[in-house]
Amino acid sequence: MNKAHLSTLVIISSLILCGNTLAEFDVDDADSLDFESFHADKTPDKKVWRTQKKATSETTFDRIGGKVAPVEQAGAGEVYEIRQRYSLYRSDQTPYSIFYVIEAMHRKMAELCPSGWQKLREWSTPIDTDFYLYYELKCL
Repeated sequence: MNKAHLSTLVIISSLILCGNTLAEFDVDDADSLDFESFHADKTPDKKVWRTQKKATSETTFDRIGGKVAPVEQAGAGEVYEIRQRYSLYRSDQTPYSIFYVIEAMHRKMAELCPSGWQKLREWSTPIDTDFYLYYELKCL
């Protein structure tokens, strides 16, 4: 073995041995298994999601004549306008995406028009950072 190989071997050996001793120090510095006392001294966050009021998924509907139409009186030829709030990016006020809102509105249309419906118009209007999705429908 020449001198270069020997010095390379010595350097590699020392790196391996030093790496192991550093790993032992890292393990020795680990926290104890008393997790309760570890987290007890932490102050709670100012804004915790569990304490915030959750947005409700509510579809409102109006008969085009202006009055709210009870579902029992829904019949063929009735025209309704329903709306529901949605968000593109899950805002604090509305965690509902457009896909969730479309499904909920179709359930409401099936409730209003059990014999089927024809969707006359669809549009959205902004409200704060969210939107309202509107459907105008006619019962068959």
